[in-house]
Amino acid sequence: MAATEITEASALSDAEAEEWLTKCRLDPKTLRPLSQFTESAWHQAAREGRTDVCEWLKGQPGLLDTIDEAEGDPTGKSTPLIKAIIHRKPITATWLIQHGASVAKMDRYGRTVFQ
Repeated sequence: MAATEITEASALSDAEAEEWLTKCRLDPKTLRPLSQFTESAWHQAAREGRTDVCEWLKGQPGLLDTIDEAEGDPTGKSTPLIKAIIHRKPITATWLIQHGASVAKMDRYGRTVFQ
């Protein structure tokens, strides 16, 4: 195995995921933020380096490369991959890339992960 290869992370149980989603102010049934100031589930998991949550989310509806719409977040308007990189979560960033996150996807300001 290469040093940068990430093995499959242990996914959360549905009960653990529901607890995390509720703590993060997300609706456990729809995965949608409960306020305009709350990041998406993908964005919060990436920012926190929660690869286990990412593993659970990949089986749920939602897009890996969505742009965060949370208001008032200085790292907002970006993809989960950009969030993981900004918040120095290399294991989660690698997991996201290995599961289809685009390194070329731009945030709302036209930046990619390389800028």
